[in-house]
Amino acid sequence: MSFRLAAYAVCIENGRVLLARYVPPTGESIWTLPGGRVEHGEDPFDAVIREVAEETGCIATVDRLLGVDSRVILAAEARAGVEHQNVGVFYRAVITGGRLRPRPDSANN
Repeated sequence: MSFRLAAYAVCIENGRVLLARYVPPTGESIWTLPGGRVEHGEDPFDAVIREVAEETGCIATVDRLLGVDSRVILAAEARAGVEHQNVGVFYRAVITGGRLRPRPDSANN
């Protein structure tokens, strides 16, 4: 079974939620929370701040942990045909600076 640990930010300001648009090489684009893979040896807290900056151009500070989600994708449904577990750590975050901008190369991450 393959495994992936990811950290995601829930940023809500004035009733609006910050989302990132992901466009895979094949298929339709989807909207998702800013976030992504936690690198080996990286703290998920640090990863979510890094991912928000990479994906949006914004600087975020973490307000609190919201929760952890674990999903197993069966081999028949997985892209590589191998059973896969994805664990997501979700944080409430506040945008404190930076400038919202597109990231055209994000489909590879």
